[in-house]
Amino acid sequence: MRVVIFGYALSVHVQRWVRGLARRGLEIKLISLGGETVEEVETRLLARRGNWSYLTQAAAAVREARRFRPDIVHAHYAVGYGLWSWMCRFCPTIISVWGSDITAFPLRRPSRVLIRSVLSRADHVTVTSRFLQKETLRLAPAVQPRLTVIPFGVTIPETVEPLPAKGPIRICYIKSHVTVCGPDILLHAMAKVKEALGEVTLSMAGEGKLTGELQALAARLGLSECVHFTGFINNDDIHSFLKSHHLMVMPSLREAFGVAVLEASACGRAVVASDVGGVREVLIDGRTGLLTPPGDAEGLAAAIIKLARDADLCKRMGQAGRQFVTEHYSWDKSLDMMIGLYEQVIHESKNH
Repeated sequence: MRVVIFGYALSVHVQRWVRGLARRGLEIKLISLGGETVEEVETRLLARRGNWSYLTQAAAAVREARRFRPDIVHAHYAVGYGLWSWMCRFCPTIISVWGSDITAFPLRRPSRVLIRSVLSRADHVTVTSRFLQKETLRLAPAVQPRLTVIPFGVTIPETVEPLPAKGPIRICYIKSHVTVCGPDILLHAMAKVKEALGEVTLSMAGEGKLTGELQALAARLGLSECVHFTGFINNDDIHSFLKSHHLMVMPSLREAFGVAVLEASACGRAVVASDVGGVREVLIDGRTGLLTPPGDAEGLAAAIIKLARDADLCKRMGQAGRQFVTEHYSWDKSLDMMIGLYEQVIHESKNH
């Protein structure tokens, strides 16, 4: 099977999809606007030239796809890359909705019309969660017969490291340093956690435009000694990073799915997360972790303190989370579902 993927080459999610599919024996060509070549996969990088690059490079992207003679074209993200797939007439197409392309981009009527048109032209649409399924159908109800939920699964470590036995409670954060991910809310919560517990450490992985402001905020809150900014963590190292902590906190203000929750649960770590978007689908409140109201620093602090003071509960939630992810969100299962969908759409296209 020959598959063209339209997607951003620097996206960890796109990289995992193309590599995973290639390792299953599919012939993959990735076409990206900017980025870097992905090892193991034929990659074509088109130059980014200004704000209209998706439009100005669309014809080139379609030509590159046609030369590959694919059985199917798959666009990751309805905005931009979805437009490229909209222009493909030579084979069936799939668009994967990621979240902000549905929940944030189409706020104005022209944008809604564009997204609705792009989705309606696709032979099939995939989403990662039931929440995103609902939001997509609210925007484009006509795609319901051609929409499938395929979660972005995670690789599950063969073994689970025990929780750190010595020292203070170790907490980690593994999202970008941007407002929508709520890192500032976490720091305000940590001030309350430190006041209640005394010793505590927080590893702030990731980076972003707020990194400098967050470092300054940590200093103002008296957290400089217990909050460590570790920088970007490569996806291959994420399990090792998570295993050195007791729990993971995700204080997002908007979240279509919640891959970070699954990564932590796969490592047997309890999770405290905001009750937004699709997070409730990947975190069972009171069983695999604790949900808190978005933007509520006091509620976030209370949940962290509860787990910090009850080691057995923290351990049980981590174990339950690993079992839940193993049963429902393994990466191999996600690959099986996507390849099965490819085969279905190609077969239907040939019959049509």
